[in-house]
Amino acid sequence: MAEDKRHTIKEELKDLYEYVRPIPKLNIPELQENECVKPKDNDYE
Repeated sequence: MAEDKRHTIKEELKDLYEYVRPIPKLNIPELQENECVKPKDNDYE
């Protein structure tokens, strides 16, 4: 069986970012907020 090498941005960035809950509302009618992420604290940035 062939190995699936597809991946998502979520998988690539999960070590750099964390989800924000509850999702903030920006009060922009054209924008639907689905997820919100922020950078994790680290020593090199």
